[in-house]
Amino acid sequence: EPLQVALDALGAVEERCGALRGRLSAVVRMLCAALGDVDADAALRSVPSREAALDAERERQRQLRARCLRAELLKQETARSQGLAAVARHYVPRHPAVYVPNGSLAAAGALQAKLARQRAAADGFVEEPFPGAFAFPFVTAEFCEALWQELHHYERAALAAPEKGLPLRIRHDGNLGDLQDCGFRPTLKAIEDACRPIILQCLPEVAACEIYHAFVTRNYVGRAENATFKVHRDKSDLTLNLCLHASADVEGSTVGFYDDVGEGEVPEDPQHRRYTHTHSVGHAVVHRGSVWHKTDPILRGTRGSLIMWARFLSENPERPPVGAIVSLVAKPRTSAGVLADGGIGILTHDDGVSRQPFKVSSMDGAASSYYHEGDLRVVRQPEIMP
Repeated sequence: EPLQVALDALGAVEERCGALRGRLSAVVRMLCAALGDVDADAALRSVPSREAALDAERERQRQLRARCLRAELLKQETARSQGLAAVARHYVPRHPAVYVPNGSLAAAGALQAKLARQRAAADGFVEEPFPGAFAFPFVTAEFCEALWQELHHYERAALAAPEKGLPLRIRHDGNLGDLQDCGFRPTLKAIEDACRPIILQCLPEVAACEIYHAFVTRNYVGRAENATFKVHRDKSDLTLNLCLHASADVEGSTVGFYDDVGEGEVPEDPQHRRYTHTHSVGHAVVHRGSVWHKTDPILRGTRGSLIMWARFLSENPERPPVGAIVSLVAKPRTSAGVLADGGIGILTHDDGVSRQPFKVSSMDGAASSYYHEGDLRVVRQPEIMP
């Protein structure tokens, strides 16, 4: 009986759709007759199917989103440039050895060499206490103290004189964020360069990576967020956590790492916790962003870290040109679609901003799929018309 009810309902829907199509056809014929020289049958044949209409609407929405993204990125880049110009005009660093002005190649090179020496002077020991997480001594306590002071010095300077336009990004948890846009990019680049040999040693499958986002965490007793720390993953490909500060009496503020319990499931504490990391000043822990982890509440004292998010760089840094014949790289983020199973296709569109900016059509043009940056390799360059 329920099946019959469902079939009857489906038949009613089909009947209504048929009646609607009939009325629409009648309207088209009336309009064509009024125009006089338009073939009504040809006009009706040109009406797209439901599937084609949906595909066209999805493409229109995608192009609209791309235009909005481009406008937002332009706005962000303008604000970033203005902020860095304000930093160059007004900010006087407390520790020039750790805060390198943008464009000062000599100072940046000196900082990179200094960090490389500090890492080389460490014992070289790297451990993997949890799959995908690596801990090691990295820089000196003196460097950490100077950078910790510099971060707070910058924050105070920006708060004291807002009219100077120093960029100040306060995160949802009250900490200082977007350090890469506050003039700290050369410092982050020096850390990235000093850490590169370790990343290559621990993750040989990673060709290269770059730090693109950084923020400070400050944990202290009484901080409201202590009660809201959750097991989570990061948005990064790789996360670098460098402990900059820990008071002598610090207790707690450790980081737990958890087993992956399956697609769509969040691990629970404590049953899925497999490792607890205790921070030490100058030591770093590096882990894939996909690793589940959680900061534990601090019970006594104060502690702070510099958190850096990095992304993996493509094996093929050249952006494939529209019109090229392409296939998938060895480990693409998107492996389905028209390029699945070793297929080739034509790169027909690149919107430049979306998460999957590349539209690739099959060789016969019958189907298309979208791919991430870094997914594609060029099989043949587009032909140049004479």
